[in-house]
Amino acid sequence: MNFEDAFLPRWAEAILRSLLRPSDRESISGDLLEEYRAVQYPKNGRLRADVWYLKHVSSVLLHFIWPLLPAAVLVGLLQVMHNNPWNHSPIPVPGLTIFHGALYLGAGCFASRRTGSIRTGILAGAVTCLFTGAITMTGVVAGSPELYAAPFSDPFIFVILSVIALIVLAVGSVAGAIGGMIGRWLGPSRSREVRTS
Repeated sequence: MNFEDAFLPRWAEAILRSLLRPSDRESISGDLLEEYRAVQYPKNGRLRADVWYLKHVSSVLLHFIWPLLPAAVLVGLLQVMHNNPWNHSPIPVPGLTIFHGALYLGAGCFASRRTGSIRTGILAGAVTCLFTGAITMTGVVAGSPELYAAPFSDPFIFVILSVIALIVLAVGSVAGAIGGMIGRWLGPSRSREVRTS
C-alpha cells in the first residue's frame, strides 16, 4: 500500500481543524498528516497511528479546557455536597446547576475567542460538561458506594443514566454554542499592546 494514500479519521481531523486558529490550521494539520503518513502509519499500522493522532487532537483540546479545570472540579464537588445553597438547578439533574451552565458558557467563550469559531465553543462546552459530569458522578458514588452496584441490580438504571448524560451533554453543547457566539462577538483574544504616548 502507498502510505501517501493513508487517511486520518475524518472526524478527528475535523475536530482538530476546528480547534486551531485559522492561521495555524493548514500548517499544524499538515504537519500532523505528514507525520502520520510518513512515520506513524508505516511503522505502527493503522490502529496505533490513529491512536497517536487522537492523542495529539486530545492535547489540543485539553489546551482549551485546562484553564477551566479547577472551576470544573469545584463545580463538580459543589454538586456532590448535600444541602448546598449553590446547587440551585431548574431541573433536578446532576450537572445542570446554574454554576454548571456558567462554566459551560465560559468554556465556549474562552475557546471561541482563541479561534474565532463557534464550533470550538460547542466542543469546549461539551467536553467541559463531560469532564464535570464525570467528577460529579465519581463524587456521588464515592459518597454512597452502594450506588455503584445499583445499575447492575436494575439494568433500566443504565437507560436513565444515559438519558441524563444526553440531557447534560445537550445543555453543555448549547451553552458552549452561546458562549462561542459571545466569544466570537468579543473578537479574538490578543495580548494587549503597551502604548507609549
